[in-house]
Amino acid sequence: MKDIPRWVKGSVPLALLGGLAIAATLVPTPTPPEKEPQPEEIVLTLPPPPANLPLPTQDRLISEDGQIAITLPSGWVKDDELNDRAQLEASNRAEQMYLIVLTQPKAEFRGMQRETYAEITRGYLTRRLEKSEVSGPTPVSQVGGNPAVQYQVRGSLNNIDVLYLHTVVETPTRFAQILAWTPPADFEKNQPTLQQVIQSFQEQQAGS
Repeated sequence: MKDIPRWVKGSVPLALLGGLAIAATLVPTPTPPEKEPQPEEIVLTLPPPPANLPLPTQDRLISEDGQIAITLPSGWVKDDELNDRAQLEASNRAEQMYLIVLTQPKAEFRGMQRETYAEITRGYLTRRLEKSEVSGPTPVSQVGGNPAVQYQVRGSLNNIDVLYLHTVVETPTRFAQILAWTPPADFEKNQPTLQQVIQSFQEQQAGS
């Protein structure tokens, strides 16, 4: 497993990591000849909860470029240790809930449909798992007023089970991949909050 965050090294045994991978970037292949863009894999981890966790009230988390945002419920904070390529990273570690957002311009994909984008990125996730089970699509068909498709992915790595909500949102200008995860035993309890954060995703308008 690669790209383990610095804070994990030396503090958590490798067997406790729930490291998983997704396709976050589909890089267009130079032409000629023309080829379909190829996904690039990214490794995620499931961090342990810290001893002390700040408990903010509702807070808006905006990407560095100011183009996308989510709203964080009470108990959630910005978390820069989840993925070094995500535009947004947030967690409630005390409840073992994690979420990242990665986006790409639609213009890079020459008319690719969101279902195809979701299938490609979901495939990279499942291929990194020792075992996986995909179910869906879920009833979620819109996020932030934009069309979306969402699947549940359950799997394990290093004997740690994790359940993901893998959501792809298609805005007028981009594909947004939202990956939220928690242990399966906590999914029923945590799913409403995970869905709440997913549904808070917005593409920022100029000047907002």
